[in-house]
Amino acid sequence: PVFSDLLLHDMGDGLADGVVDADASGREWKTAPLMGLRFFDGYLHDGRASSVEEAIELHASVGSEANVSVDQFRALSPDERASLIAYVESL
Repeated sequence: PVFSDLLLHDMGDGLADGVVDADASGREWKTAPLMGLRFFDGYLHDGRASSVEEAIELHASVGSEANVSVDQFRALSPDERASLIAYVESL
């Protein structure tokens, strides 16, 4: 499986690049597939995140659809976070 909904999502001001591309505004990104993530050196659309956890945290910003998910990640225990990150890094 690709582990993605392949939909456009408003990522808010923090990840906005201002580039309009087809149906995507400068704040919208198509969810990238997580398949093959273990082979990546950098994360996010521009590689600015050096870890999965940093990529998750960078999704939190004013107006981001991901704020609820970031809050849920932050609410996990340290062991739950470590398990989730290990799973995502194995994809």
